[in-house]
Amino acid sequence: MLNHTDKKRYPLHLHIASLFTILVLLIGITLAWVSYKQISDLTFETTEILFTKTIDELELQFQKEYRPVATSVRLLASAAISEARNLDDRMQHIPILAEVLRDEPQVAGFGIGYTNGDYFIMRPLNTIHLRSVFEAPAEAVFMIDHISHNENGENRQIRIFLTEHLEPVGDSLFSQTSYDPRVRPWYQKAGVSSAIQVTSPYLFFFSKKVGITLSRSSIKGGSTVAADITLDNLSRILQKNRITPATFSLIFNANGEVLSHSTGGDSPFGDSPDNAIPLLSSLPGALVERIQHLANQEDKVVPFEHDDERWFGTVRNISTGNRLSIKLFIAAPERELLATAFEVRRTNIIIIIGVVLLVLPIAWFVANQIARPLRKLAHDARSIADFNFDNELEVDSIVLEVDQLSGAMESMRITISNFFNLITSLSAESDINRLLDRVTDETMKASAAEAAVIYLLSDQETELVAQPVRLKSGEVLSADMLPTEDLAAEVEGNSLLESFINQKSSVQVLEKCQHQDHHLLPLFEALGSDKITVVVLPLANRNDEGTGLLCLLYGDQGYGVNILSPEHIGFAQALSGFTAVSMESRQLLKMQKDLLQSFIELIAGAIDAKSPYTGGHCQRVPELAKMLAAAACDSKDPRFADFSLSEEEWEELHIAAWLHDCGKVTTPEYVVDKATKLETIYDRIHEIRMRFEVLKRDAEVEFWQQLAEGGKREQLQRQLDEQLAQLDDDFAFVAACNQG
Repeated sequence: MLNHTDKKRYPLHLHIASLFTILVLLIGITLAWVSYKQISDLTFETTEILFTKTIDELELQFQKEYRPVATSVRLLASAAISEARNLDDRMQHIPILAEVLRDEPQVAGFGIGYTNGDYFIMRPLNTIHLRSVFEAPAEAVFMIDHISHNENGENRQIRIFLTEHLEPVGDSLFSQTSYDPRVRPWYQKAGVSSAIQVTSPYLFFFSKKVGITLSRSSIKGGSTVAADITLDNLSRILQKNRITPATFSLIFNANGEVLSHSTGGDSPFGDSPDNAIPLLSSLPGALVERIQHLANQEDKVVPFEHDDERWFGTVRNISTGNRLSIKLFIAAPERELLATAFEVRRTNIIIIIGVVLLVLPIAWFVANQIARPLRKLAHDARSIADFNFDNELEVDSIVLEVDQLSGAMESMRITISNFFNLITSLSAESDINRLLDRVTDETMKASAAEAAVIYLLSDQETELVAQPVRLKSGEVLSADMLPTEDLAAEVEGNSLLESFINQKSSVQVLEKCQHQDHHLLPLFEALGSDKITVVVLPLANRNDEGTGLLCLLYGDQGYGVNILSPEHIGFAQALSGFTAVSMESRQLLKMQKDLLQSFIELIAGAIDAKSPYTGGHCQRVPELAKMLAAAACDSKDPRFADFSLSEEEWEELHIAAWLHDCGKVTTPEYVVDKATKLETIYDRIHEIRMRFEVLKRDAEVEFWQQLAEGGKREQLQRQLDEQLAQLDDDFAFVAACNQG
């Protein structure tokens, strides 16, 4: 109803247009500010993510490049070449060295220094620099240097060039040299420990290139195996992993020696020769200070100013998997690092400004379009509900149309609030028994009844069985006080049976003095009234089949609502319909769970029946698991103080315990009952034994072959005995592992 006052009211489209315009402006300004703020904040976060990802990739690639070299050194340290005593014996192993050099192009050469001063090294001629330094023939692919040390202290060097097929090419070169491997750092460090040793960067004696050497003493201690690695590959790795064109990165060690570097422009070290090792101290002073500052804040990305420009940089340790301790410095300018982000920010600002300017006339047009139908929809607002039911609607609006809706929405608020409270309460309950209690309570409260009782159809569908009676005071009366209604009994005069059979609601007013034999007589005393009104509502499932009755009882003290009004009866019928559907859904869910449990137990029984050794296992495990869980829940031990299981978790534990061996359904019996690890239909350890016997036969054949070729019998016999003993020991270990 219109409120006729002197307050001036304005058309709805003016309010909508003004509000919409203000909101768009506020949203546009807010979005622009938030977008700028977030991109500014993400500058640091994005940089750290990019640097971390780049450094991780560099570390993985570094380890991929250099770890195989260490593995090759270990293998060669245990190979026969490490104990070879002359050039001819050593040349027999060049196919192995050649294969390793082909697979590991980062290696500049594999060498073996012997305790008598001999030195044997094989190098790939894969660079123009090496071919020029050693004046290699055009067909040469590999080069071998062999230095033999005599008793007079003279070192005689032989240089042999090899083709791709390891055939000599050109003339062998003979010369004298002062090179003694025993005084080299890589040889001396290898003698300290049996682990892989790594030298600091140094100038290689023959190739005049800067690099590092990985070395390890041989198994028997008669030599030291080494692999030379130039630092050229490090530069290629850094160049490959550049984040931006101007990214500056360098790898340095604890001595301040720069192993490799990559820049987007001219080298910061000037025109230093290839055979010199750059030092951090040779960088510009300001940059050295920045690197030292970042090294003190390791693993953090820190912004800094360099050459009047903002940069982001970090210093991280690189894990090489050996004793080489190196660090990586990487930095990139902000203008390149976040160029895309800055462009997106500028684009967003332009788009927001354009949208705001475009929306202003649209808002006015849309507001006019909304106002016209709203005047007509004011009379239809009784079908709309506002989901905030806490406060009574007291509309005092300058909008004419809103004022017209206030009365209708207030009546809707009360009805929908009661209905949604019931829906919310019932939808959260899964247990059928608790659901019945809650349905009765909530329906009683929503309909302002003083008591409520539900009758359910029995499993045999022959009678209606009363459930506990719920009173408004919260008291619960036993269901035994109400008689069971037999569906085969006389229907006439029995309002409950009439409502159930006819599936129609009914209202009956009962007086105690006139209904001494009525089936609801015990409720007169419970309600403390001589007159009660019973509203009987049938409950039906989705197929419109009767499942029970909902009885709402009112005393004669006054109801606060008109229980006989069509609105109240309609509301009660809606509640009863929702109640019936909720109960049916929970019953179906319970039936599904029962079916699942039966199916699980069937699977468990089938599993137990497969083996006489594990029979009954699947039935015992659930009981034992629940006993252990219950003991943990009841334990007073501090370790279990916070341990408890909810009803859902107990159910999950129950199902998991029954299904713990479900995989055995498809497992063959001979696998389930197997006695050893290799047993299938029979124990296959004998096949393993046969393979070991073949290996022993091969060792004996190799013994006779080497003996026939002029080998020393004592040495060959000792090697044969060692191999046979090792094979017997390995088989004993495999046989032991096969048990249990």
